[in-house]
Amino acid sequence: MRALGWTVRYGDLVNCLSASLERRGVKIFRPANVKYAHRSAVDSLEVLELEDGTEYTVNLRVDAEGGLYGEAGERDQVVDYDQWALVSEVVLNVEPGLLDEKNTLAFERFTSDGPLALLPISTDQHTYSLVWCAPLAQVQKRLTCTDAEFAAELRQQFGRRISIQHIGPRKSFPLGMNWRDKLVQGRRVAIGNAAQILHPVAGQGLNLGLRDAMQLCRAVDPATVAQEHRLALALNEFEKSRVADRRVVVKMTDWMVKGFSNHNPLLGAGRQMALNLMEFTPPLRRQFAELMLFGLAV
Repeated sequence: MRALGWTVRYGDLVNCLSASLERRGVKIFRPANVKYAHRSAVDSLEVLELEDGTEYTVNLRVDAEGGLYGEAGERDQVVDYDQWALVSEVVLNVEPGLLDEKNTLAFERFTSDGPLALLPISTDQHTYSLVWCAPLAQVQKRLTCTDAEFAAELRQQFGRRISIQHIGPRKSFPLGMNWRDKLVQGRRVAIGNAAQILHPVAGQGLNLGLRDAMQLCRAVDPATVAQEHRLALALNEFEKSRVADRRVVVKMTDWMVKGFSNHNPLLGAGRQMALNLMEFTPPLRRQFAELMLFGLAV
């Protein structure tokens, strides 16, 4: 693998996917908000009414937008981690020799408040996406402090080899876990954030959602969607195929959040041993990376 992962701006990713859909002749309505959705009593098809009054009747409805943790939505399990994420973009001054010429090194620190990550998003300058997880009181303090005060806090965490040249706008959102047991209801199926919302500590929300989408594409085709019985069988197989991968990633993410936010010194020693084992055991590190990138093979 060329890298453990890549950092992409959300807007760039959406634009790329939209362009790909348009090249394939897929009609896109965006922006568009669904005002009302229901199942037709006549033929069991899904009926969607948009805010502009336009109405569509569809054979298959796929919900992928789940909003943020804490917003209203359908869920069977909820875990509140009592953390918020502060996000921003920062430009760094870095000690010579610390980074390679393509600026591909990411940083993560497990602070007393929660995980802090700097992820590279530009190869021509040291621009990083910053994510700092912490209790709400700490996040509010860091949102309202000056850029100089915030830069000093970051330098305290990362040491003298890194200094902050520029800090972009700071925003925040709540963190937790939402989970739906059943992904399929008639002609309606949930994937991505509509199926599960994860804590960003392991960066697995997008990966898991993409695997949801990939498996759904494998399960259905236009001929299947047009026939109610075949569609029901295909969606049932899709739902079963996602059980193991979803459970493993959700449980692992939950363990990482609770494990790396615990201040027990014995647990801290165990964390360090686990990280050292991963660092100095390439086969174990490779297997872990493959699980994160490609999911659980079933």
